[in-house]
Amino acid sequence: MRACLDVLAAMGIKAWRQNSGFLKNDKGQLIRMGPAGAADITGVLPTGLRLEVECKQPGQQPTPEQWRWLREIEVNGGVALVVHSAVELKARLEQIRARQ
Repeated sequence: MRACLDVLAAMGIKAWRQNSGFLKNDKGQLIRMGPAGAADITGVLPTGLRLEVECKQPGQQPTPEQWRWLREIEVNGGVALVVHSAVELKARLEQIRARQ
């Protein structure tokens, strides 16, 4: 994920880590961190479009909740990617830039 954030910064794309899941507070209560299924990285492309990037290990795929989140981003005009490496992320973003 760090390498993906570095690629985004090098390409001039404003992006940051988006934590999701749960955390226990000092009283033992569960606190939700971010929306269910939210991607690992979120940001804004230079064109103004929302960017969501789900980073997975090779061979892994997003959960059903993550797929739902990514589809919602695309339906609303954003760019949602699932990548397995920083190299893959850079290649996908270069393809997107070439089409714009």
